[in-house]
Amino acid sequence: MHKTAYLTIDDSPSLDFLNKLDFLDGHGLRAVWFCTGNFLEQRPEMALEAIRRGHIIGNHSYSHPAFSELSLDQCYAEIRA
Repeated sequence: MHKTAYLTIDDSPSLDFLNKLDFLDGHGLRAVWFCTGNFLEQRPEMALEAIRRGHIIGNHSYSHPAFSELSLDQCYAEIRA
């Protein structure tokens, strides 16, 4: 039986993102990086580099609030942002 595991990393792209990316690439591993919009605005080139290297970028909301404390409209706004 063939099994597949997915490595997911939250709150990217952090300041040490490229180091993590290099480490994974050095071991032939790919990840799904769940990025927050505020970090993407600060470091968009890092996310683009991950995509170029075959990694996947996922939406981790804009500012990573506690969704259980938000209204549904606020949740949608975080995701859209």
